Amino acid sequence: MAALADLVALRTQVHGRRIRPPAASAGVPGGRAPGKLNRGMEFAESRPYRAGDDVRSIDWRQTARRGVPFTKLFREEHERPVHLLVDLGPSMRFGTRVAFKSVTAARAAALLAWQAVENGDRVGGIVFGSGHREVRPQGRHQGALALLRQLADMSAATPDAQSSLATALPAMASTVRPGGICILVSDFQSLDDALAQAITALSLRNDVALVQVSDVFESAPPQGLFPVSDGTRGTVLDLRSDASRTAWLAPFAARRALLDKLAHHPRIRLLALSTEEDPACVLRLLAGSP
Repeated sequence: MAALADLVALRTQVHGRRIRPPAASAGVPGGRAPGKLNRGMEFAESRPYRAGDDVRSIDWRQTARRGVPFTKLFREEHERPVHLLVDLGPSMRFGTRVAFKSVTAARAAALLAWQAVENGDRVGGIVFGSGHREVRPQGRHQGALALLRQLADMSAATPDAQSSLATALPAMASTVRPGGICILVSDFQSLDDALAQAITALSLRNDVALVQVSDVFESAPPQGLFPVSDGTRGTVLDLRSDASRTAWLAPFAARRALLDKLAHHPRIRLLALSTEEDPACVLRLLAGSP
């Protein structure tokens, strides 16, 4: 379970750190470095054209009015809403190393929320697992704290099968305004072609990051017999043969292939997070740090 006090304490790990966009050249609106989620660029002013300016950013209105070429200049947006969609559903209540996927997801989401606060952005989102709860983006620390409360409450609740990415994603898409950053934290167990299309549609007007949380048992299980339980019923998973291990690995491999395909979209980033890793590694990936 992810306790509220622990999620609040994670703020110390992002204090003083900013996710910085690359420096923008004069007249180049919104250039993006691969692998990062950057702020957008907004129009600042026009000035006389200089050698080396991007001709695509010529201000034709000012050029026609003054009789000499003018270039549009852009600056970093002061604020960009960050929307988190966090999966704490049944498939996330699994883990063989260090923590359950749900706990790792909650910690990663908390760190990202605090990072948004550090950047001066509004933060909000949807947490789902036992129903879904929405937090509208708010500035300063209010949005982050509201989201963390929902993470802690949902983490302690019994998940239900009706809450899924398929129902939560449309709810997020209907509330997100263009130009934001949308971060989906999930194991993506329910990912299919229809959901992939919905994620692609979301990325047409927003930057999207997909944080796939996984346990090593899903991608590289040892051979043997393993007792498993969903909390009410138990069974034994037989992975002694190569055939049984291949069958076990197939769904995870299919999801990863579909996620990799999504990540080829210029505004979608894929970040893998194992339950064995420090969730703060997500911040290093988003910031482009080594």
